Amino acid sequence: MRINLIGNCVFCNRGWAVEVNQTDLERYEEGALVQNAFPYLSATERECLISGMCPACQDKIFG
Repeated sequence: MRINLIGNCVFCNRGWAVEVNQTDLERYEEGALVQNAFPYLSATERECLISGMCPACQDKIFG
């Protein structure tokens, strides 16, 4: 089952959403590394889950 994880950027409050498999989310919540739990996500999408930062702010900060 696929689910959408949504949040607001911790810097600019812009909304972001990432679609993941529910079983992968459960593995992540149990301690799996984000890159192992969600190998199909881009680095930008994984960073949304880790830090809560939207893609635009990630681009400004990380280049």
